[in-house]
Amino acid sequence: MSDKMVACGSYMLCELAPEKSTGGILIPDSVKSRDNKRAVVTSKGPECVGEIKLGDVVLLPQVGFATIKVKSSTMFLIKERDVMARWTSDGSQDT
Repeated sequence: MSDKMVACGSYMLCELAPEKSTGGILIPDSVKSRDNKRAVVTSKGPECVGEIKLGDVVLLPQVGFATIKVKSSTMFLIKERDVMARWTSDGSQDT
């Protein structure tokens, strides 16, 4: 039996994106902003038909998603419609 978690319906499963300073230094959790979170999309439910792709970095709202702790990772389960913005997997931002 596999232990892989996948999103269902119109939900997306996201993993917390590592935050770096402009100089490339990883920022520890204790000093990160407590506002909106950046997360990488790792799984999409079959009803997600929008422009967000696996691997995109998305901006999550402050509320309206489930936080799941899996081993040493923090995962988020969010409806596709609640994503506020996205960065594509190639690093560019759509306009």
